[in-house]
Amino acid sequence: MTYPVKNDDFFPYADGAHAFWTGYFVSRVALKGFVKDMSKFIQTVRKHVAELKIRNEMVSVRDNAKQIETNIFAV
Repeated sequence: MTYPVKNDDFFPYADGAHAFWTGYFVSRVALKGFVKDMSKFIQTVRKHVAELKIRNEMVSVRDNAKQIETNIFAV
């Protein structure tokens, strides 16, 4: 059996006998890091907003809860 040869930014990785991944570690490294960082940030924001809503102490959160939820949970 022969396989076609690829000539791009591929870095083959095998995690099983016949399970190969390519492009996972080297393709768009900066973008993957940015997505990971932003995902952590938005999750932190969601947790803080949920806590503020539960406490119901901040007038700005209480009065604008629907708009806040629309903005952060629609992502």
